[in-house]
Amino acid sequence: MTTLIIFSIILTMVMTCIGLHYTNSNIFNLEYKETDMTEIGYGAIEIVNSNILESVQYILKNTSNKDEFNNYFLGNNFLIEIKDITKSELKGVSINVPSNIKIDNTSGTLEFKVISDVVDNKYSKKFQASVKINNPFFNSVKDFDENLKEDKDDNVETDIKEYNIKEIVKVYDYKEI
Repeated sequence: MTTLIIFSIILTMVMTCIGLHYTNSNIFNLEYKETDMTEIGYGAIEIVNSNILESVQYILKNTSNKDEFNNYFLGNNFLIEIKDITKSELKGVSINVPSNIKIDNTSGTLEFKVISDVVDNKYSKKFQASVKINNPFFNSVKDFDENLKEDKDDNVETDIKEYNIKEIVKVYDYKEI
């Protein structure tokens, strides 16, 4: 009889330990999946940031005034180019960029949001970042004309296409939504 009681107590303790181990494993897997999905979501936004930088460099080479610069962003080509993450090995990620790009003519900026949606089986997470692009032609036209006059006097050639791309494009306000 005492052997049966001792065996029952040991069996109960073993079953409890197995249950705790199973629960802890599930919690760890969920935490790992959450971390993995977070890294994938923010990684996709960084790839979009890289695509934006490439597009802005292309735009700077092919435009010469603020209206041409702004008009390039209003077309669908820009949105298609920046949302293309097919070169990466990210799985289960979709990128959304709302087509309402805000152009502020008083400050010469363009603003929009980038949304990364990560899906893994029945789990889903969304991340968002804001993008602000400063139009380099907005304030520089008057300054450039003055510099050009000075440079003509000095017989120095100028190249208006030299811009610091990191000052033109700002990606900020990363958050999970």
